[in-house]
Amino acid sequence: MKYVLIALFIILALPVSAEEKNRGKEIFTTVCFACHKLDRGPNMVAPPIFGVKNHYLQAHPDRDGFIRRLSSWLEKQDPEKSLMPGALRRFNLMPPVVLTPEDRVAVAGFIYDADFSEPSWYAEHYQKEHGPK
Repeated sequence: MKYVLIALFIILALPVSAEEKNRGKEIFTTVCFACHKLDRGPNMVAPPIFGVKNHYLQAHPDRDGFIRRLSSWLEKQDPEKSLMPGALRRFNLMPPVVLTPEDRVAVAGFIYDADFSEPSWYAEHYQKEHGPK
């Protein structure tokens, strides 16, 4: 575990390459997007990615902190460490995702860097769940 944390720290300290950005986008698109779509509807099985990113940015606005926290969640989903208890109540715990540490970092980096437009319904939802921003 100690060496995994050291490797993760080294990976996070390196500049982000175009290859890593592309890998993060590809993994997100093929592994994550099916459940974490941007739209809201009766068939939602997970919170939309905009909401996930919003919650993580509030807790970890800096890129490195955001990536560390989201990568940690992707490694092991622990309800005690969730930043989204409302989503846990609604959708239950996310199933385990099998990704390498490098792939978890790439996905988290892609999510941090991506410009997901705020859905029209999100402000009202957020205020209802959490109060005014």
